[in-house]
Amino acid sequence: MISYLFSNVTLDLFVQSDTLVFHGNQDSASSKLLFGKVILKVTKKTKISSLRVVASCQ
Repeated sequence: MISYLFSNVTLDLFVQSDTLVFHGNQDSASSKLLFGKVILKVTKKTKISSLRVVASCQ
């Protein structure tokens, strides 16, 4: 589970499997699908125009 807390919004990401394996280098590796759930808890009325999740590797 990955959680983010903003002033009035909590975002939880529950991934089905937390391991992704890519074969090849950055230019030749094929894309992968990540499955799970996004739970968005809003404590007061909030306008959300988009939701984007970006993964990065260290």
